[in-house]
Amino acid sequence: METIKKFHANEYKPGKFICKVQIKGNRKSFYGNTEDEAINKARLWYEDEIQSLEDKINIEETQPSSKDDNLILKQLNQIGDLLKEKNRTFDTDDIYITVKEAREYLRISQGQMYSLINQPDFPRQKIGRTYRIHFGELKDYMKKHRFSQIEV
Repeated sequence: METIKKFHANEYKPGKFICKVQIKGNRKSFYGNTEDEAINKARLWYEDEIQSLEDKINIEETQPSSKDDNLILKQLNQIGDLLKEKNRTFDTDDIYITVKEAREYLRISQGQMYSLINQPDFPRQKIGRTYRIHFGELKDYMKKHRFSQIEV
């Protein structure tokens, strides 16, 4: 898979440049004395990461037959799982999700989400300065309040 990505480096102090790159939540910063040096370091790391992702996608060549259809579908699903970071689905109720993930799941604005969190019976857990929401309890809460107006 050929990747096309533009890299940019910014001068963070006189004569020193930084280039930041992120792949699937893995963010790295690369420093150099010139803009090209920082970009080249970032590009090498990026290409290695992309190659390792491609190596995880192992598709075996098979002869087309109904017997192999399940294998092909399974491999396509694995590829889809690796490539779709933002369109995450929650397949278990026994996990804690972030406020952002809950907001994306409910498809509401950030303000609406924080108004919802401030409801006294909303299932939230404060950990440090951030909230986590038990996914199963969130679904139960939304079912319970399905036909009532929640003040937001």
